[in-house]
Amino acid sequence: MPSEVHIIILDNGRRALSGSKFQELLDCIGCKACARMCPRIRKGASKCEYEPTPKNLAIPTTPRDILFSGFTNGSSYAAEHGLFDCTTCGNCEKLCPIDIPLPKLVLKMRELCTKQNLAPEVYYKISKNIEINGNPYISA
Repeated sequence: MPSEVHIIILDNGRRALSGSKFQELLDCIGCKACARMCPRIRKGASKCEYEPTPKNLAIPTTPRDILFSGFTNGSSYAAEHGLFDCTTCGNCEKLCPIDIPLPKLVLKMRELCTKQNLAPEVYYKISKNIEINGNPYISA
């Protein structure tokens, strides 16, 4: 028997979640139920694959993964890999056995990305049109 045992604990970004607005992600059991009826995944969003392959292993495959990648790889990574593709339909929350409010968390992460100017340009144009015209279209 060894006289000492060394344990290396990798938190994979979980420490950043603790005590944050996104703490509910820590409850996730990794079942991927949130992906079952996700329109983003079912449609085959350009940067999403249903099952990871060696070529796209780092690409987030579930709504939870997109949010989590905002902590492990930075909010710009989440913005580039599907955060703004989410329709916030709520299917993920309905299917989650833990009742994690993923659409609410997606909106919080989008807010952070928008404050950092990481949102797609169309979001800023729509916001400006709403501010000026009271609707997302060009004219009132």
